[in-house]
Amino acid sequence: MTKVLKMSSIIDDTYDAYGTLDELAPFTDAIQRWDITAIEPYLRPAYEALLDVYSEMEQVLTKECKSDRVYYAKQEMKNLASAYFKEAQWSDGGCIPKCEEHLENALAEQERGHVASIIECYMKEYGASKQEAYMKYHKEVING
Repeated sequence: MTKVLKMSSIIDDTYDAYGTLDELAPFTDAIQRWDITAIEPYLRPAYEALLDVYSEMEQVLTKECKSDRVYYAKQEMKNLASAYFKEAQWSDGGCIPKCEEHLENALAEQERGHVASIIECYMKEYGASKQEAYMKYHKEVING
């Protein structure tokens, strides 16, 4: 699990700081297809590392008769890559998405570059102040 989290962080950094949209589109496609032939050679090292982590996970879980869980782990990585790509598109275009769109994507990445937070989305969409936006989401968190 630790390796998956570390790899997710590396992939996140790739989307946030190192890849261009032209590079990230085929990278995302390769993750969606789980197929190394779908990616350009210069992007393969990061992708091979990702495949290796999941291969190792499969070997460990097979010994525990739990190999079916790898499928779900891969699906989540595919979802994560799609979300990272969506954020890269927002960032590249200087876009602040609507609140609902941001919530659906569910990943607010602001450490490198700038992708709008849910607070900023709400402020823009509804003309609210930062405090009003915080209060709205504070109530949602409290009320579940």
